[in-house]
Amino acid sequence: MILEVGVRRYRVGVVLVGQVTKRYRGLMGEGCIPLKQIRGWIEETGFNGFIEVEIFSNTWWKEDQSEFLNKIVKAYKAHV
Repeated sequence: MILEVGVRRYRVGVVLVGQVTKRYRGLMGEGCIPLKQIRGWIEETGFNGFIEVEIFSNTWWKEDQSEFLNKIVKAYKAHV
């Protein structure tokens, strides 16, 4: 049984070393993973729960957070 799905996006070319990588996560759709397809596979198992979105990025954190939230919602609707 799947209880939760987490969507985390790392930028291509970033070396995954400990906690440093958390600063380089981007928005959904900036990568090359077919998120909608993967979500479909997960939903085929009967999953209808929460989908968690994590975006840890010093770049995005510097932005106005209301605008950032709007970008997250737009990216989620378009790519997840």
